[in-house]
Amino acid sequence: GLSWTPTVDGAVLPDQWLNVFRKGTFNRVPVIVGHTKEEVRLMGAIFENDAGGKMTLAQGQKILEGLFGPKAKQVMQEYALDTAAVPNDVVTQAVTDFLFAAGQENDRDALQRFVPVFAYRSFDPNAPESHVHALYSKIGAGHDSDLAYLFQWDDFAGKKPEFTPEQQTLAVQMGRYFGQFAASGDPNGG
Repeated sequence: GLSWTPTVDGAVLPDQWLNVFRKGTFNRVPVIVGHTKEEVRLMGAIFENDAGGKMTLAQGQKILEGLFGPKAKQVMQEYALDTAAVPNDVVTQAVTDFLFAAGQENDRDALQRFVPVFAYRSFDPNAPESHVHALYSKIGAGHDSDLAYLFQWDDFAGKKPEFTPEQQTLAVQMGRYFGQFAASGDPNGG
């Protein structure tokens, strides 16, 4: 239910962004792109919260069939959905790989022909939850779990996140990388 896509209007966005990247017809500036390791776990938690329980095998199959169509059986086999102890884990990993990891890999490959590209993938299986509180399955390193680290602020709760000392160290490191990128176009520095 979270379907969205940028609108190709011929002016601001003249074509699908991957085509624009492949042609090199974009403002050529350094790019930083990344995602969390378990992006779709947030959506899995929303699904389960709305459904009132853990995702069942039948629900997982239906989700993958809706997304992958005739290739769904192949995806379910590759990710071993039928033997999964927790269908939500398998479904959210397959969708993360498809919508985030593979898509961003294509974007990076196209962009790096024209501009410096820096990539990141954040993973803290114990990241603090923000606006969605999972009732059935852990969100972990789900969508937006990196924002508290990057901004050291939980804009949904209106307060500073409660980090462990290790998480605070990671937040400072991530903030430095992104700050250096904003200042110089390169996240690496002194």
